[in-house]
Amino acid sequence: MKNIKRLLFLLFDVIFCQIYTTYYIITIYTHSDHICKISWSNLQNGCRCALCSNRKIESTHASVLKQCFLKLKPIGTFLEDKSCINPNTGYPLPTDIVNHEEKIAIEIQSAYHDVEKKKITDEIKKQYWISCGYKFYDPDIRSYSVLEMIQIFFPNINKIPNWIKYDFSYKLDVSHAQKLLNEGYTIREVGYILNKPYSTIVSAVGDKRLYLLEGYREKVMNIKSVVQLDLNLNYISRFDSILEASLKTNVSRACITSSLNKYGYPVGNYIFIFESDYENRTYTNIKIDKSRLLYSSPVKVSLFKNGEYIATYKNVREACKQLNVDTRETYKNIKGKSNHVHGYFFSIAT
Repeated sequence: MKNIKRLLFLLFDVIFCQIYTTYYIITIYTHSDHICKISWSNLQNGCRCALCSNRKIESTHASVLKQCFLKLKPIGTFLEDKSCINPNTGYPLPTDIVNHEEKIAIEIQSAYHDVEKKKITDEIKKQYWISCGYKFYDPDIRSYSVLEMIQIFFPNINKIPNWIKYDFSYKLDVSHAQKLLNEGYTIREVGYILNKPYSTIVSAVGDKRLYLLEGYREKVMNIKSVVQLDLNLNYISRFDSILEASLKTNVSRACITSSLNKYGYPVGNYIFIFESDYENRTYTNIKIDKSRLLYSSPVKVSLFKNGEYIATYKNVREACKQLNVDTRETYKNIKGKSNHVHGYFFSIAT
């Protein structure tokens, strides 16, 4: 048990309160109250639970070598390059380091890559880069020291550079990301804080490496379901969000938001309310602001001189755009405050 604790300390970099072994599964209780279950074979191979270490997210070999390429060969260097696509799934297979200038692709090996599934994907990467005319390297961290691995690509370096940061990692710090999500940060904010693309955080959530708070949509993103009513307050449809309502009704998000924030504010021939208000039936007390209907009702246009009918437009904005007249002057004409606008007479179509 003493040796197990020593190994766990080296791998996880935390001090453990209790360790229990049942058959071949080790259950670890840490001071942070995080419970981690990991098989003994995986533990021996250097696999760690992503939530158990804030610092050591990838091997030192990979971290140092990536920094060397970024510093010494920045032109054409990409980390976690996603050019290679798995033909079986259609998803990208990131390659650790790719330098497109010198046509070099590097996938650093470790015990993690001994799993059969990883061997298959590594072979796909290798064949892909070779077919592209790149020289493919797959050095194993168990066969080289950190300096020796650097010297494969930078033979003139005789010691590890002093500008190397040993806490550097291009990979997502899952533990830190989860902590931020638990504190109520949005996915986009977590990506900004950790300097990671929004898609990286979304992928981690999809892969079940990160978990969103219960009620995340409502509590964190303030995304609420919306109900569409007609002007007689009859139910028309329900939408999961303002965005969905906008896309399906062709009404701008700004107008829908105004309708939600101002009870009785019509948008076209509709009223929008939150689903919670619909379920509580608080909407039954809505008094529709009929003066707003002027801005969204169909408009009939005729000539001022002889009253000859010209056309009916969807709303004032559309009519003004087609006839190239001022919107404010048109509203005055409809309200009876002017005789005509450039020879046109406007009225609400019935």
